[in-house]
Amino acid sequence: MGCGPSKDADVEPAAPKGLSAPAAPVVTEASPPSPKLSRWMLHRRSDTIPQTSLRTEPRDDALFVEEKAAALQHEVIELLDPSASKNGYVRVRLALTEKEGWLKTAYLHACPE
Repeated sequence: MGCGPSKDADVEPAAPKGLSAPAAPVVTEASPPSPKLSRWMLHRRSDTIPQTSLRTEPRDDALFVEEKAAALQHEVIELLDPSASKNGYVRVRLALTEKEGWLKTAYLHACPE
């Protein structure tokens, strides 16, 4: 932990003596790992939006499924096929309403036991 670059970050080496060095090291962060998907996951967003509407297809510009087909913050979600992630989306069924559609995998987290 800390404020410096993570272990996965690449840092440009310092310039040799006599040459001007960049003002600050160039840090390239590694992509965050995609969550390990299992049959049951927890919907949790890191922003202030309290729910996520389900999509009809696995893409950002797809239509929403229907009214009230949204995963609530901290709702348990059933993944219909955890191994079939497409474009960062996975097909899900909501535990509360049993609505089905596509949800971003970035919003899915392991269920606490």
